[in-house]
Amino acid sequence: MNVDPIVELLPNKRVETLTIEWSKFIPLVNAAAFAERVPRAVLDDCRNQFLPQLRELVTDRTCLGFWSRLFECHRPPLVELRAACSHIGIPSVNQFDWSHTPNLWPNMEILEFFNKSHSTLNALKSIAPHLGEFRKSQKSYLNLTLNEVEVVLSPLDFLAQTGHPLPIELCVRTVRFCIEKSCLCHQQE
Repeated sequence: MNVDPIVELLPNKRVETLTIEWSKFIPLVNAAAFAERVPRAVLDDCRNQFLPQLRELVTDRTCLGFWSRLFECHRPPLVELRAACSHIGIPSVNQFDWSHTPNLWPNMEILEFFNKSHSTLNALKSIAPHLGEFRKSQKSYLNLTLNEVEVVLSPLDFLAQTGHPLPIELCVRTVRFCIEKSCLCHQQE
């Protein structure tokens, strides 16, 4: 069964914690199809119209695809994001890139990527220059968890090679974890 975020989640203004596991969203073929399904008021003011109280979001074994624009937007209350994948930095899906994320999620404390892929490395490479900007969070560190990727380098070595030293407050953890590669963003890159 496909999840329709507009029908099932839009009415829920008080949700603080949301876990989506092993789910599929109503398929959308492009951003225009997304704009047709989502009310204009929600597109214009996503953070106040769609899950405005969301503090913790987990998308385990679930790719949000074009729907990610509803979730990966300006969310000051968001402190924890554990995602199978992210569509930040994919212009055909999301309007933001990783340089925006410290301002999109100013209170972020835990950022975790479950996916074991090169797109995780691309996300890491894109977010690395901006990790120090997450110091605005209530705690003085950001816990960035990456699942071990299919490359010879560890994520920490990869970051070192990008020339972006990690802020001293940053905790980076690598976890061995295997999931299927069924994410929309893998097909688009």
